[in-house]
Amino acid sequence: MREPVLKRTGFFYVNRQQIRMTNSLLLMLYQKEGIYPFTEGNGALYYFKIIRMRSEMTPRETTEKLIGTWFLKDWHSLKNDDFYAYPMGKGGKGQLIYTRAGRMSGFLMRADFGNEPARSDTQASKSLSYAGTWLVKGDEVYHTVDLSTIPEWIGTDLIRTIVWQDENLLLKTTPQPGRDGAYYQNLLLWERQPEEMSDD
Repeated sequence: MREPVLKRTGFFYVNRQQIRMTNSLLLMLYQKEGIYPFTEGNGALYYFKIIRMRSEMTPRETTEKLIGTWFLKDWHSLKNDDFYAYPMGKGGKGQLIYTRAGRMSGFLMRADFGNEPARSDTQASKSLSYAGTWLVKGDEVYHTVDLSTIPEWIGTDLIRTIVWQDENLLLKTTPQPGRDGAYYQNLLLWERQPEEMSDD
């Protein structure tokens, strides 16, 4: 058996083994064990077994690392795993706060939002915010929303997959199907607020 190989998405380990089996056994494994068969050019039969990657940190350690204030570095969306758009334009701004008391808040806006006319109705494509409680479960953080500028978010859980990129925080939304049948996903990269300079 070969060592597990990291799948391109970065969220799964994949075991690759050469096997000999009947079609009936292959079907049984596919349905019950998550086996995904394929053949190579030489006709050899292999399979991929996809196993969710375990976090190197415990939920408590992840929680401690999340606490604090984060500023948005990048926000872009994917369509079927390919780059699609910048939802609030390139250079969008944002702030994300996780408190030790279990409260969180998030704010996002276009870089040019300050040029909007006074007292104009705000569209979610230009600015949005929400707040609530938060809880880490495995490699995901659950935002349970109780305040929001988007009414349908109130009372729901917004689930974000956590990916650490050095000290930066990448939050990924769950891919959702669009009306065109494609799957869309948002990736938001956050940078921790620098520590305040001492006055000494």
